[in-house]
Amino acid sequence: MTTKPTDTFGGWARFLYGQFGQYAAESAVNVPLNDVLAVRLAGTLNGLNGWQENPYAGEHQPKDDNQAGRISVLFKPSADFDALLKVEGSHNKDLSGSQIGGCPPPAPFVPAGFCKSAMTLGIPTGLNSTVNTTDEGQGVALNTTEDVLTLNYRRWGQTFTSVTGFYDYHSVQSIDADGTPSQLLNLQIEERYHQFSQELRVASQAGQTIEYLAGAYFQMDHLNGHPTDLTYYFLTPTILGNAAFAPLVPSLPLAGGGTYVQNEHSYALFGSLGWNVTEQLKVSAGLRGSWVYKTNQANNFYGQGTEAWGGVVALPANLQPLAAKILGATTAANGSLSNSDYIPSAKLQYKISPDVMVYFSYSNGFKAGVPTGGVVNGVAVPEILPENVDAYEVGIKSEWLDHRVLLNLDAFRSNYNNLQVTSAIFTPLGVPIIVTTNAANSRSQGLEFEGQWAVAENFRLSSALTYLDSHYVSYPNVTLTGIQTYCRAHPALAACAAQFPSGVPVLQDLSGRPTGFAPRVSGNLTASYIANLPREYRLTASASGIYSSSYYYANNGTDDDLLKQGGYGRLDSQLTLESPDRRWAVDLIGKNLTDRIIVEGGTGGTSLPTSLGSTLLRKEQPRNFALQVRYHW
Repeated sequence: MTTKPTDTFGGWARFLYGQFGQYAAESAVNVPLNDVLAVRLAGTLNGLNGWQENPYAGEHQPKDDNQAGRISVLFKPSADFDALLKVEGSHNKDLSGSQIGGCPPPAPFVPAGFCKSAMTLGIPTGLNSTVNTTDEGQGVALNTTEDVLTLNYRRWGQTFTSVTGFYDYHSVQSIDADGTPSQLLNLQIEERYHQFSQELRVASQAGQTIEYLAGAYFQMDHLNGHPTDLTYYFLTPTILGNAAFAPLVPSLPLAGGGTYVQNEHSYALFGSLGWNVTEQLKVSAGLRGSWVYKTNQANNFYGQGTEAWGGVVALPANLQPLAAKILGATTAANGSLSNSDYIPSAKLQYKISPDVMVYFSYSNGFKAGVPTGGVVNGVAVPEILPENVDAYEVGIKSEWLDHRVLLNLDAFRSNYNNLQVTSAIFTPLGVPIIVTTNAANSRSQGLEFEGQWAVAENFRLSSALTYLDSHYVSYPNVTLTGIQTYCRAHPALAACAAQFPSGVPVLQDLSGRPTGFAPRVSGNLTASYIANLPREYRLTASASGIYSSSYYYANNGTDDDLLKQGGYGRLDSQLTLESPDRRWAVDLIGKNLTDRIIVEGGTGGTSLPTSLGSTLLRKEQPRNFALQVRYHW
């Protein structure tokens, strides 16, 4: 939550510069204009110039350039009424590139497709390489705006609140899907999104025997764009060499395009009731009713790629079937849905002592589905069903030894039904299309520990540790992994016969298997020491060890061992010199001092199209140092 304007003049600023052209300049200032009006301004500029050389694009990558600004205006004419207007906007540009991994691929795979092209070109592959090999122009551009007006009126021992919001973004993502400096397969995803929301609520004063909150919420939004503009440059020689495809020659390079429009209206009524039974015991419960209505229109077609990225112009109707013989059938689709649910929650808190509190909570969650997407580039996209979750948590929060030791521990379990997962379906040419589908059921459960210990006046330890068991309870009929796909096409290979003695399934069953991005064990340990220097200067040294066990990082939802991050330990550190009045400080920051190669999460890893056994990956920043100056007034 952003800091609100206050009636005191003040502010802060931060400047950072580091290796690989890292830079950051951030500042915020609070200005009280008079007794009833205050303004707060905040802004940031940050980015980097990359730690990988890309000789084919003539620059270093990844190259980030981000700007954002916010103005908040608080009008408070009396103790009974205040109005806060927040207006903010941002521009983010990420000119990042990917690297080809597993090329040549491990046995029994053999180099094929884009991996074979990379080997022919002699370009470096693998995450140990510091050279990026993608086309010029790959990256993401994102522009956002957000406006929120919050009104509070206090009367009759209650607070009446209105929150009106508008949010907008425009993003263009250009992806070199072949990973080579040659234009072989380019993908562009463009989206425009607008959202308006209105919330009205009334709340009692806090600290009463009975506390309550009730309200209503409305949201309408509109999404449109081009989700799968693929330009198949690599098919041009095949088309030119086959007389049957001669009518397509004037329209080369062949491309697949589409438009997608989704409109949504959602409504909600909610309320909660809390009972402070005693000073030690509090019980609360809530209920939310949610109604969601969505419509969409999907139009997929084949055409000519008129630009390096996107720019797909549809072929005449008489040529669509001919293109479909190469790329597979594609159709248009319209859909609508109506989802609703009642979402309960409950919580119990008991203070054993002023410094020790135990609690139990239950909550139900609901995420609406998405109308059927029809067929995208020859691949059927099923309707996405609503997702539900029942979440339970029990824990203890405590302080000991005269507040020198903090110990928090909790156990949790979340049972998901129709979990919405990001996964990959493949075109007839083996190009992955990232879509959202449903897993039948999954469960996420585990333990979390947080601890802090003031060992001495100048020495502190802190730690956080999570044990997580997150797996699919039931998830049949899942796309095959790379090795399963390969061995299904080559069942006579000795390695395939040994690995799949009963034959390779048509689809795999991930029931009992781990979900993505879910390391079994993760945590950190931080030690800090403060040295008091002459004239009341202060020097603080800290080191943080970060650990994660292995996990599947890809967004293709197949638990493919080729797309798995191994367990790693990472070390960060910081050395801070502070002035006697603590108004300014200088930080020397070191990140990833162990120089571990870590694949970036999210879209950081996927299978390399047309090249079973090979991957397309992005990695996190290697060991780096930065100098930072902070000042507040």
